[in-house]
Amino acid sequence: MVNPIDAAHGRVHALIRTQIAFDNLDVDVSQASPMSRREVVEDSDIVTEFDESTDEVMADESTAAGYQSTHRRDRTRPLFRVVCGARENSEAGYRHGILYPRRVSDAALLPRPRSLVTGGAGFIGSHLCEALLDLGHEVFALDDLSTGRLGNVEHLMGRPDFHLVVDSVLNEAVVNSLVHKCDRVWHMAAAVGVRLVVDEPVRTLTTNVRGTEVVLDLCARFNKRVLVASTSEVYGDHQSLDPLPETARRIYGPTTVNRWGYAASKALDEFLSLAYCEERGLDVVVARLFNTVGPRQTGFYGMVIPSFVERALRGEPLLVHGDGSQTRCFCHVEDTVRALVMLLDTTETTGEIYNIGNGEPIAIGDLARRIIDETSSQSAVELVTYEEAYGEGFEDMRHRVPDTSKITRDLGWTPKRPLAEILSDVIAHSRLEAAVPG
Repeated sequence: MVNPIDAAHGRVHALIRTQIAFDNLDVDVSQASPMSRREVVEDSDIVTEFDESTDEVMADESTAAGYQSTHRRDRTRPLFRVVCGARENSEAGYRHGILYPRRVSDAALLPRPRSLVTGGAGFIGSHLCEALLDLGHEVFALDDLSTGRLGNVEHLMGRPDFHLVVDSVLNEAVVNSLVHKCDRVWHMAAAVGVRLVVDEPVRTLTTNVRGTEVVLDLCARFNKRVLVASTSEVYGDHQSLDPLPETARRIYGPTTVNRWGYAASKALDEFLSLAYCEERGLDVVVARLFNTVGPRQTGFYGMVIPSFVERALRGEPLLVHGDGSQTRCFCHVEDTVRALVMLLDTTETTGEIYNIGNGEPIAIGDLARRIIDETSSQSAVELVTYEEAYGEGFEDMRHRVPDTSKITRDLGWTPKRPLAEILSDVIAHSRLEAAVPG
């Protein structure tokens, strides 16, 4: 007689049958990812341990990550029962080959979602980690701390459901392991900020293009749902204040201007995402972010609101580039994060691109004067040419106003926090940081 455990352990077809049977159960398993967790097989006479991942998947992980899988029971995870014998117990609801939670409380025993946030120690990434933890997720944050800051997630470090992995999104072995063990991925890692884009174009292009390719390829390999964060910079240099829908044309300058390299790299990220969706069936959605702002954002890389606030609080001149008539729209990080979570909460968004932003434009010169008023500062506004700020040949984008009707129609999302609240939060946070010694 064939041992039922032998039939199940390490054989792809047996596990697939188990998964199909599990999917047919009349219990809510939408948050479970049983094919990627180490659990326990139980029969009436025998208890043994096996890894639910297929031999094929583990071979891929071993090769890429440089280690061999071991079949150990993870005692922190809830147990699932696999009934391998040809018997049925109507009272307990057993059926042949079915995997399901022990019925003390099906919902209580389902494993919590595991989520990966690349760039998780960055400004937006850290707020996203907080939101996912509040929703009951176990969160893995990957960040090399090049532009992200340990201080952004320091308050999360003691939590058993939060894990910070300090490494690069370019390290395929590390990303392989994290994508494999998680259920969903928010790819937020990128080279950002005008100053970084201008000063380090190679790093900008490599991180944005190669990093995204690594994440997409591994999500396709392990069949994981992924959101790719893009930017409103992909629209290029639009001269009007007309709101930009997702289908608006892109207007770029010459390749000899570094600024356009960032926009082109993020546009390529979008092309890659849609190509993986179409060609490999990847479950992916793209989010185009329009100037997200809030507490913990730094002005070091050229982000305008925290830069203005920090200088105003120190009584230094607020440096406005050009003539100050260029406009931007600012979205509170809480609104942005809410949209990012919603976009992965439904598969209806697969293969789509969505604008995320606030359609309330303000001229940068007016913004500077408003921040001076809000901080009761004695600072002055000082106009600086783009050449003085970034060097010869720099080109700025005049206007970027989002058309968010698509995400409002599909998900019911609208921004709730106006510019007044954004400025209030950033000013309060900056004052608090300025008061902390060191």
